[in-house]
Amino acid sequence: MSDLASIEMDELRSLVRDHSGPITSVSVAKGYSFVSVRPKDDASADWNVARLKLLERLAARGISVEMLQFAKSRVRFIVPKELAGPVREVAESCGLGWRVIPRCCKVSIVGAGIRTTAGVFWRTLKVLTQRGIPLLHFSDSHVTMSLIVPEAQGQEAEALLHDLLLAGTDSSFSSTISFDAVRGRVRVNGKEQRLGARQAKLLAYLLENVGRVVQSEEAARHLFGADGKEEVAALRVHMHNLRKKIEEDPDNPRYIVTIPAKGYLFVR
Repeated sequence: MSDLASIEMDELRSLVRDHSGPITSVSVAKGYSFVSVRPKDDASADWNVARLKLLERLAARGISVEMLQFAKSRVRFIVPKELAGPVREVAESCGLGWRVIPRCCKVSIVGAGIRTTAGVFWRTLKVLTQRGIPLLHFSDSHVTMSLIVPEAQGQEAEALLHDLLLAGTDSSFSSTISFDAVRGRVRVNGKEQRLGARQAKLLAYLLENVGRVVQSEEAARHLFGADGKEEVAALRVHMHNLRKKIEEDPDNPRYIVTIPAKGYLFVR
């Protein structure tokens, strides 16, 4: 990185810091296609009806979409790459035009700092633009920002955002986690650990719901597709093993806190 780029990164990092609510995780997940559906011509009088039919037929075929966004004459979303073909078929059956960008990945930024720090998106967009990484699509919620970028540049985007939002923070920040969902690796305070498939899936779900209590049955359904006694018991085993990987003291967890009679809470 050039001296000028290093100075700009330092300036961005100093601006993005918010001691009341830091970013806790930057992760990347591959294997998506970005889809944009539109009317075939300029006539959009029936667009509201057409997009409703589109979503109805996608649901009927069991196609779940993520990051759904409505524009004036567009519907945009992402799907697993293997579902891009069926989505095209549904769009054509509704008489709609479509565009699919394959080989995309989702970079997720998680933390209460998204809510409390002004300009996080602007600084994120600026650092990606400086490195020539196109932002294809984005969405945000109370504590999560998801960015769609080309898969070939996903790891670079994750590293840049990790450096911008997590690295080099001072002692007033709490410890940080960086999670690579694709490789199943988690880094806590610079120490990397490899997670099992169930542990990685569980951690990803907890990060997606940071700040919200996830009920034991809900987490079991996510991991195993069922929430009976056996599944909840198995969940506890995976939770214990996950804590051993990420907690300094698994018996007194810092990140994954048990809420009695309710479930688990991932705290920033």
